[in-house]
Amino acid sequence: MGRVIALDYGRSRVGVALSDESQSLSFPKPYVLLAQREDLVKLIRDEGVEQILVGLPKNLRGEEREIAAEARQFGEYLGGQTGIAVEYVDERFTTLEAKRRLSEAGQQGVRKQRGQQDSVAAHILLEQYLQNHKKLNKMT
Repeated sequence: MGRVIALDYGRSRVGVALSDESQSLSFPKPYVLLAQREDLVKLIRDEGVEQILVGLPKNLRGEEREIAAEARQFGEYLGGQTGIAVEYVDERFTTLEAKRRLSEAGQQGVRKQRGQQDSVAAHILLEQYLQNHKKLNKMT
């Protein structure tokens, strides 16, 4: 098995989380500035990623927010550069959960924590994806 990478797209930063090779665990990685997206392409290639997840911002009704089109373009760029399949997943509540987890860890309110928050949101997205896939594999 190869790794799965989850990305929390933002207009200036991209939160990053990477699975282990067995696709059982998720690890937040340092965020990447959107202007340095080539670094993500390199990371994807170097880490043996076989699946790319890009979070889609949606509103409470489940409709894609305006920024979702940008996230899709970003995913298309990564898929085109790497030749790896990109899956778009609902990212509702991941940022809120990331804020909660960081607050519980005593890391709140610091401006430079915003990048860390983005990667924790990607980590939560990846955790959910891996759990759902584990359940699906048990059913088949």
